[in-house]
Amino acid sequence: MKKTNIALIGFMGSGKTTIGRLLAKQTGKKLVDIDRLIVKRAGMPVRRIFEKQGEDGFRTLETKVTISVAKKSNQVISTGGGVVKRERNINALRKTGIVVYLKTSFNEIVDRIRMRDDRPLFDMDNIKGTKKLYTSRLPVYKAAADLTVVTDNKDAEHVCAAIIKGLNRRMDWKQ
Repeated sequence: MKKTNIALIGFMGSGKTTIGRLLAKQTGKKLVDIDRLIVKRAGMPVRRIFEKQGEDGFRTLETKVTISVAKKSNQVISTGGGVVKRERNINALRKTGIVVYLKTSFNEIVDRIRMRDDRPLFDMDNIKGTKKLYTSRLPVYKAAADLTVVTDNKDAEHVCAAIIKGLNRRMDWKQ
């Protein structure tokens, strides 16, 4: 079966939303942002969901949204950084799409998001804890990915070009 979705995974700050926006434009696919759908469904920002329902409550909602989104076709799906924590999410995304890991170094991520306050699991006051979370997810991202693209020191256009080139090499991909 040919797959028509492109699901972007990676740690927070890896560029999933930015790359997703440009990739959707370049491929003519619809951009779907899982975190935005979660916020819409919950009626509150991600940080507030974490405060009220905890990470497990957030992950349950994330799984429901991910499985629902993955059933549709011709999309670029921007996931949250922790979507890989549940294998059900990756399995759902793989049924109709190619999972692309935006691999970004920890230092690059810190540079990109240090001034933002909308990342409940990113704590500049506990940078060691954040790096531990980052490190623990690396093998999970790698295992979940059908295609890996390094984003360090690359602009969005170069990353999108690398993704499209990688997708075009795959036999199970349909533009």
